[in-house]
This record gives sequence, structure tokens and C-alpha cells, in this order.
Amino acid sequence: MSKNVSDFDIQRQVLQTAKSVAKEQGLLWEIALSNTGSEVLTGSKLERKEMVYSPIKLEIDTAIASGYFDTTAKDVVVISGAKELQVWDLLIFQSANKTSKGSLTVIVDSITDDTTFKAKKVWGTDIAIASWDLVYLSSSALEEWSTNSEYRGITKPRNVYNYPQIFRVAGSVSGSMASTNNWDFKNIKAELIKQVTLDLARKLNGIATSSIRYTTTTSDGKLKNYAWGLPFFVSNLFNEDGDMVAGTAPNVKNVGGVISLDDINDGFQYAIENGGNLNAIICSPDQARKISTFENAKINIQLVNGAGSVPTKVWGAVQVLESPIKVGKNRIEAIYVDTNMAKDEAYLFNSQNGRLIPKKDRGIVWFKIQQPDENNDNYRVGAICEWTFYYENALENTFKLEWLSL
Repeated sequence: MSKNVSDFDIQRQVLQTAKSVAKEQGLLWEIALSNTGSEVLTGSKLERKEMVYSPIKLEIDTAIASGYFDTTAKDVVVISGAKELQVWDLLIFQSANKTSKGSLTVIVDSITDDTTFKAKKVWGTDIAIASWDLVYLSSSALEEWSTNSEYRGITKPRNVYNYPQIFRVAGSVSGSMASTNNWDFKNIKAELIKQVTLDLARKLNGIATSSIRYTTTTSDGKLKNYAWGLPFFVSNLFNEDGDMVAGTAPNVKNVGGVISLDDINDGFQYAIENGGNLNAIICSPDQARKISTFENAKINIQLVNGAGSVPTKVWGAVQVLESPIKVGKNRIEAIYVDTNMAKDEAYLFNSQNGRLIPKKDRGIVWFKIQQPDENNDNYRVGAICEWTFYYENALENTFKLEWLSL
């Protein structure tokens, strides 16, 4: 870290001021910074193995007649995911709507490929199994004499990636204004800090709400990687190499109507079933007004005027929740309005899972305050910072509602 002003404590004044500003404005990155702790980014690309809870649930592709299973190994054809199973896994069946299909239990005998495995009957009453019915891992047990060293635990690794984002922030105050008291600056340094940290807070917030991760080439031929954020993870899946595969993730619901208590309850149920948790919502002003009807007294969406319908734009995500509310049986700690969000979408997320991570020794790379001189009447301040955003276990701790009525 470089610091051009010896009496200027960057960590204490700049970051803490920016954090206070962000909290006051309800910006999401304040949450992300609060959760960061001492973690630092040491490389140009952050790559980590994320251990996630993974209940194994496969969908049947080819229907199975009652009485099909016996003590010989029989094929079971699923849509995908057979390679997640292991020999000696005990499996049970449910209907497509997750209701019981009885006591039939089979044991995995071998895995052919990702769509086919062989199984033998262990116990239970024979049943017919339809396409799209579900087969669940009931328990995983190795025979006593097994030498298999790949015994499965309750978690599996998942690759996740992100990139540092470089920010340049600057501000200036006219020396003549300061001296003539036109703006009544009691402390010129404090005013400069305020201007720069407001800009910093706004730009950092852009990481937390960004839906884009891409690489571009600068004019000097260098590659610049852009950070991703929360909505990007909700809307996309990643392959085994950690590369993004566009498509609808399991935690996305196409509502096709007005947002309801059931829609929010579905999000909480999804998170619970997949080992996650939800406690906040980010949405457009239009959807926030609809959510506010669930508990009118505790929501305050600021308008341009008392009779207006256009929300006051205060840099992206603005907290409008006066106090925690209950949506059905679920408690929402905070609702954020992002004026840049699509009006027909809303994201439920866990605010404790966001992280803003500084590049090692580059959280603030350069900071300088310059006094007015004969060539420039301004007090000037500038900073270059490098941060990345990481959201832990995004698929388990987020839920997207789309196709909402306006």
C-alpha cells in the first residue's frame, strides 16, 4: 500500500468512512465488507474448492414396472447424475411431486455411466416407477471387507472463481470555495474524504450487484477481468472446470404472476432443503411496493414527492425496510431496492454470505491528497483500490423469482 500523506490513516479513515456511508445509504457492499474478516486475495484469479452439502437426488428417465427389481443387478436409467452414486449406496423412491412411493429400497451394484446404474432389491413392497419420479440416496454404507477408499461424506467440492476489480476514485474541492465559506467547509480533509468514499461506496456496491463476469482487452493489449456478483451466481450454473454454463439453475422460479407469500415461502423451503438460509431480498422499486403490502407499517419506499410514484434514486440498492418484517412464517431482515434491476425479478439471499476481499497489499493501492497551488485552485484527493466479491455457497443461499407481474 502506498500513502502520500503521512498523517492520513487510510484503513481507519477511508474504509471506515466508506463503510459508514454505505450503511447509511443501504448499499449492499457494506454487508459484504462487514463479513470479510481477515481474508485476502493473493492471486490475480481467486480459485477455491468450496465444500457444499449435497443430498443426492436423481430423476428417473425410463419408467420401471412393478416387480422389476430382484436379487440380480438391473439397469436404472436416470436423466443424469448416476456418477454421483457409489456401490453399496441404499436408494429409495419418491414420486415427481416428492410424495412417498412406499418402502421399496434398492442397493447400487455398479455404475455404468452418468445416466445408468445397476441396482438390486434389498427390501420393501414392489412398486411401479414412472419417468420423472425421484430416486434418493437413503444411506451410504460399505461392506465390512471393502477396500474402497473413496467413501463419501456429506459434502463434495465445487470450483468457484472470481476476479479482482480495480477502482479509481477521486474528488476535488475549490480552494476559493473553502476560503470564502461558500460551502462552509469546517474541515477540508473531511470533505474530500466524504466525496471520495461516497464514490468508492457506489463502485464497490456495483460488485455486489453485478450480473456480469467477463474479460476484455485494454488499449495497451492487457487483459482486464471483471468481478461477478450475487445475481450472476443465482442465474447460472458452472461446469466441472468452473466455467459458466448459461441456463436456469434449480433455485430459479418462473412466477408468471404477482409476487406472493407462497413465492417467498418457496425460496425459504428451497434453501432449507439444500442446506442454506435466506434473510434478505433485493428487487426493483416496483416489486418492493408489492412486497410492502405484506406488512405495510414497516416499509418506507421514498418517493420524489408525496404524491409521486418514482422512487428517489440513491445510488443503486437502497434499504427501505424500516424494521424486520415477517413474510408468512419467514423473517426478512432487510429489503433492498436496486433501481437498476429488472422490474420483473427479485432475489432472495443470505446477507451473511457476501464477502468483499481486498487484494493482498492492494486494498488501497495508492492514495494522495494534494493542496491547491498556483496552477490549480482545488484541493484534490485520489485513490486506486483493488477488491473482489465472493458469495459463499450461492446456489444454496440464494433464490431468484422471475417473470413477476408489474
